[in-house]
Amino acid sequence: MTMMGRDRWVFKAYLMRLDPWDNFDRHVAEAYHLAQYVKDSPNLGQHLKAMLMSFDKDSTPEEHIAEVARRTGVPYDTVDAFEVLFYNIIDRREDALYLAREVYPDTRLVEFDEQYMRNSSHADLIKRVAYNHRDMDLTAYLTGIGDHTFLKKVAASDNRESELTRYIMGNGLILAHTSLLNQRSVGMSRVSNLLAASRQGGNDQEEPAVGGIAPLLSGAFERALAINEVQVVEQMRMDEGQFVDV
Repeated sequence: MTMMGRDRWVFKAYLMRLDPWDNFDRHVAEAYHLAQYVKDSPNLGQHLKAMLMSFDKDSTPEEHIAEVARRTGVPYDTVDAFEVLFYNIIDRREDALYLAREVYPDTRLVEFDEQYMRNSSHADLIKRVAYNHRDMDLTAYLTGIGDHTFLKKVAASDNRESELTRYIMGNGLILAHTSLLNQRSVGMSRVSNLLAASRQGGNDQEEPAVGGIAPLLSGAFERALAINEVQVVEQMRMDEGQFVDV
């Protein structure tokens, strides 16, 4: 009996393997090409895997594949064949151990290494972004699809400073919980700078003021901070909608 649904790609590939001339299928051939032969940068197969990894838990496989096809310009049937034959990630999106092994074979501790970017391939970095955020806009941007529209959208968000602050502090807390406080770490250095700026600004709340991230943003902001750090911290609080006594 002929396989039905998405499993039909397995049957089509089997027939094509038996007799590629009489049973040639364009989409199977394109999927195989993406999986095997495109090895130079940009690695289209790895980019496609990252896009497939960024699935929305509320989307059906068909909806997700259609969105990947739309974003990449690869035909729907080719994306479908590629996923079924060479990645098969969507059917296993609830398999937590498999996904963790696929994305972090050496565990997430590799991210604490100061040489993380040097020791990780671009394909691994993008795939991890897709896995962690499930944001196809972000994944597509990192793979080079589209222009700076996504960057402009992120830069214009109302909570950009506080979100960055939470990430910096969250990373520091994970370092603390992992007993890595005594290790050399850029992450802890940034947390220390953030806390110091927060205390100088008179903030005694659990979540520090965002003034401490200023040196990470621009030289102009750093110079302004050096002139009057307290005033800059207060202004950033006001920008966040916090009440400040003048």
